[in-house]
Amino acid sequence: MNHPFAAQELKGEVAATNNERWLKSIWYMSDLSYDFVIELSHNIDSMMFAPAEPINVLDSLFIIQSGIAARKGRVLPKGSVWGCDFILEDANLIDRVCAAALSYASVAYLTRDDVFQILAEPSFGDERKAVARASRFYRLKALLIVAAQEILSDSGITRKRRGYALGTTAVARRSTVQIGAAQESDIPNFKGSYLGRFPLVSADFWTSDRLSERSRRVDMFSVTRARGTLTLKRR
Repeated sequence: MNHPFAAQELKGEVAATNNERWLKSIWYMSDLSYDFVIELSHNIDSMMFAPAEPINVLDSLFIIQSGIAARKGRVLPKGSVWGCDFILEDANLIDRVCAAALSYASVAYLTRDDVFQILAEPSFGDERKAVARASRFYRLKALLIVAAQEILSDSGITRKRRGYALGTTAVARRSTVQIGAAQESDIPNFKGSYLGRFPLVSADFWTSDRLSERSRRVDMFSVTRARGTLTLKRR
């Protein structure tokens, strides 16, 4: 004798077991009730993306189930989660920069509308409070970013130019440092400046603001060591 309700309940529990770990890795979902996890699991969908294909489902929370992707110049391996600000009440403040698959990638996602529909149920009062706190945090963060961008715009400094300026300034500062022995640990580390980043072409194609902005000419410097001192030479 078949029991559709029992089968559906068992299916939900299995899905919850598979999704509970990564859902609770998100800071504001760490104390979710098991019943809430089950409801979320019923609404989690997955899609397969080909290399260089944008991973773009509007206002959603994402996790890489298999494969590799990239977003904002960062590699996203299996298990990576992004889109945590999808619970913002003001959808216009959500960071909608999409990721791009670097290989064939399976991605699970949960939409904002589905989460809000579940939160509307009376039994999930604690979860509503947790999400509301997170929404206020991400709202403040987004408004600070907007304010900073307006200040930079008023100063006539574009995002890209400011980044390159920071990178070359870091090199110039390090060039004045005296080094004794030529040890590997004494060689300046450019990780964190634009000079130390490895370009991800396929990822930047989809995740940068405009690829054309990267074509602007920038003076390049080479660092050489002479008599124990770092100097800069213009090419």
